[in-house]
Order: sequence, then structure tokens, then C-alpha cells
Amino acid sequence: MSFEAKITDYGQIEGSIASPYVVDIMTLAVAKNYIKQAYGSDATEDTLLASMIKSARVWIEGYINQSVIKKQCVVYTRDELAEFRLPFGPVQTISEVVRIDYTGTETALVLNTDYYVDGLTHKRLYLYHVWSTGPGAAVAGIKATYLAYMDIIPAPIITACQMLVAENYYHRGDSTEEPINFVPFKVRDMLNPFRRVILCKC
Repeated sequence: MSFEAKITDYGQIEGSIASPYVVDIMTLAVAKNYIKQAYGSDATEDTLLASMIKSARVWIEGYINQSVIKKQCVVYTRDELAEFRLPFGPVQTISEVVRIDYTGTETALVLNTDYYVDGLTHKRLYLYHVWSTGPGAAVAGIKATYLAYMDIIPAPIITACQMLVAENYYHRGDSTEEPINFVPFKVRDMLNPFRRVILCKC
């Protein structure tokens, strides 16, 4: 499978959450409780911890190849013109599918007429080859826009994120006792059941 992707992350830690943004995988209060820190309202520490929460969650999403927090995904393929497996599920809503010809012109495709969708959360687009292939109109690629996130975040993923935050909070920089980029084995064990393989030739 070959694709390119542009991802817009809608996760926020604290503050006013206005649509389309959502609360991230955990709040500062939850993180402070887990790492047993009661430093009060130190803005510097809050900013640091919020960054660690997001970094841990992004690492987890990369490891399991799934979107935990709400994201808008725009994915493009030039090769999968009959069947396109959408990466970075779980796919919640597909807002647009277009074909792009060699002049760069985008034409919206109609669900159940030009394509249909298969799958529950990790969806595939099946495309009908009924388009014009005259000069300048040959199909160069397919682009899909959709939202991806988990309706309910499994407890092991939340716990794994808490463990990563604690590891980063107490061992800032390269650890002298563990290999660089050390991730506790227990974190990987918790996440392995949720891993999905994405084969990309791009």
C-alpha cells in the first residue's frame, strides 16, 4: 500500500476545549496524581508535563499505528485505485473522497455510486473504474478526508501513557542507567495487543 498523509491533531491538555478540539488522553490532574507530584499551579511545570503527556500519546499512536485522540486525516494514494485501505484508524466519519486527474482537477466521488466502504472501524474504500480516461482526464490519485479516533480508550493504553509520562518526568534527558530511547518493557507488553501493521511503499 502506498499513500501520503496530512494529519491534524485535535488533542488538548487543559483550558477551554472548543470544537473540533478534545481533551487529550489524560488531564494534568491525572498525570500529577500518577507521578505523585503536588507542586501546585507552577505554570512552568504544567507546560512541561502537558508536553510530556502529548509526546507520550503521540509515541503510543505511532507504535500501535492507530489514532487514540481525535484527528483529521487527509490521505492520498496514487497506486491503490481499486481498493484503498484507510490508514490511522479507527475511522469514524468520512467527509470526502475525490479523484484527482493529471491536470490536478479534483472531482468528488459519490458514496455507493463511485465507491463503497467496507469495514467497521478500519475501513477500506472500493472504487468503481467508470471514469473517463481521455486526454488530461486520466486518474492520477484518490484523496480521502476523514476523522479518526477511539470512541473508548482502552485502559492499558491509558496506563501505558501514564507510565511513559512518569519515565520522562523522572528521567529527563538520556538515562545513564538504561539504553537511549528506553521504553519500559511493560509499556510495550500493554500496547502490543493494539498494534496494527501498515505497509507503506511511499
